[in-house]
Amino acid sequence: MHSRIRPAVAVIVLTVLAILIMAASLVFLLWNLRSKDLAHSRGETISLSHILAEQTTRSLQNVDLVLLNMHGAVDGQLKRGEPLTDYPVHRMLRDRLSGMPQIKGIFVVGADGRVASTSRTFPAEGVAVGDRDYFRVHREQADRGLYFGTPTHNRMDGLWTVYLSRRLDGPHGEFAGVIAVALNLPYFEELYRSIAFDGIDPITLYLSDGTLVARSPHDEEHMGRPLADGPGAWFDHSDEKTREETEHGEPYIVTYHQVEDFPLMIGVGISRDEALASWREKSRLLVAGALGVMTLVALAAWALVRDLGKQDAMAKELLESGERLQETMKAAMDAIIIADGSQRVILFNPAAERMFGCSMVEAIGTRLETFLPERFRARHHEHVENFGTSGHGSRVMAVSREVTGLRADGTEFPIEATVSRVTLNGETLYTVILRDITERRRADRQLLETNRQLRELSATLQNVREKERTRIARELHDELGQQLTGLKLELSWLGNQLADKRDGLAAKVEGMKQQIETTIKSVRRISTDLRPALLDDLGLCPAMEWLAADFSAKTGIAVELDLAAEDRAQGDELATALFRITQECLTNVARHAEATQVRISLRTDDGRLVLAVTDNGKGIRLSDPGKPSGHGLIGIRERAIMLGAEAAFVSNPGAGTTVRIAIPLLQQEREA
Repeated sequence: MHSRIRPAVAVIVLTVLAILIMAASLVFLLWNLRSKDLAHSRGETISLSHILAEQTTRSLQNVDLVLLNMHGAVDGQLKRGEPLTDYPVHRMLRDRLSGMPQIKGIFVVGADGRVASTSRTFPAEGVAVGDRDYFRVHREQADRGLYFGTPTHNRMDGLWTVYLSRRLDGPHGEFAGVIAVALNLPYFEELYRSIAFDGIDPITLYLSDGTLVARSPHDEEHMGRPLADGPGAWFDHSDEKTREETEHGEPYIVTYHQVEDFPLMIGVGISRDEALASWREKSRLLVAGALGVMTLVALAAWALVRDLGKQDAMAKELLESGERLQETMKAAMDAIIIADGSQRVILFNPAAERMFGCSMVEAIGTRLETFLPERFRARHHEHVENFGTSGHGSRVMAVSREVTGLRADGTEFPIEATVSRVTLNGETLYTVILRDITERRRADRQLLETNRQLRELSATLQNVREKERTRIARELHDELGQQLTGLKLELSWLGNQLADKRDGLAAKVEGMKQQIETTIKSVRRISTDLRPALLDDLGLCPAMEWLAADFSAKTGIAVELDLAAEDRAQGDELATALFRITQECLTNVARHAEATQVRISLRTDDGRLVLAVTDNGKGIRLSDPGKPSGHGLIGIRERAIMLGAEAAFVSNPGAGTTVRIAIPLLQQEREA
């Protein structure tokens, strides 16, 4: 009696300890998985907030660029004394909206507070907007630049609208009105909805004071209102910040990110319930599995205590365990094959039957290499043999190794295989777990093809843009320039015909000639900025020399040229690409480098055509986030890729920056 109590007590104690350890491990695992899922969701909101902030910045920069262009044109008309209510002003505003879905309309407000011209209708209806905040601000503050208004109801369509505006000055600097752009807020809501990851909701756009500007999904109730507990009350706008909030009693994880260059911030949220959905599903499976394991341990211990020493009961329990193992293998999603020491199949689960199109009855007894193409079988057999004689009792081999499988119908497909070996009672058993990765391979190929198509599209857009620049530059130079020159000659003739007693008219004619001469110079300057005629007429070297001289004249920065290999860069596309890359480099130097000298060299080096632009400025920290992924550097890299070239950026803070483009000469000669 006593001899049986001690083993039974030991079994019970060990069983309780094992169950407690498993329960503690389960709790730790569940908590760890929960923390990881929450961290992953926070990471998704941070990543998406960066993306949405960049997209919003690009859209608003494009809007501001349109506003600046229109401001310059309208300001010129005001200084020339031309009325703002003419049809050309309306047509100019209307045409500028093409390809700008983020803009609902552009309009000009006179100094009297009434709309003088609009892109929507002609003539303008003269709506009074003198009470709008943007009008009051520009009227009272002469030196204010871009003004970003608060959401308000549009008086034309009644919809929520945000206005971006700039002040217009008269010939003597007096207040002459306002030019404004009406943002299309539903465009931003749709943009956020299209970019958002699954489960991300809501996405909000706020002013710096926390006023709601746009939201996906739309929230009409809070539009245009600063939220009392919103980000405007605590967000310092210096960086992104993630915190937990409650909406309608439901906890949310929300990341706020500042929109660069504008008084806006993006809020990206995900409900805690959505963030933990995957965790709950995994938790149910883990808890069910752990409870099953703990139940099995308890049952095994109870059976052992009850029937200790009884071999029949032990055999029965082992049989039940074997059946449970078999059921577990049947329920497995991955294909599982168990083979003996001679690599003959002894177990083939249903997932393996579906994968290879072969029944378990047909598979039992066949060799493992049967499920591989003929050309791989000898090598595979040798590989497994070496693994089997490695001297280790149990080990995993070739985790995530990709091999080629062979179905019963003869088709080949990629699989990921994991092989393990265990020795039981002197017999070696191999367990092979297989996963069909056909869909993953297809997805990888589709991703590569998509990237290729995007690069081709980028190259096409660059070429189209360059051709359009060339066409516009030629039309400005040839047609408009010739017409202005002819008009100047006509005025000269008219001046010669006037009698001496009409000295006032002669002076007026002379003044008009001077205005036309100024306009001709402006046309030539704009034409040259769009596409230097030197690049098409004389080639890259004169164009680079003009670019360097123009840059030095505008910025005061000295430029040294070394164009020893210019004769190797005469192709239209190559010369244009090298010119634009150099132009972008000089633009970056002027904006950011604080340099006093720039050196531009074009040489041949080891079978490559090498363009190098070096400045002695403050440099950039390439390890910083976003460097060198700024817009200018991205454009340089994309142009280099279109040439089949390598783009390298070398810089250290305080030591200047070098942009180096290396183009294989053989490839360029073949394309030429």
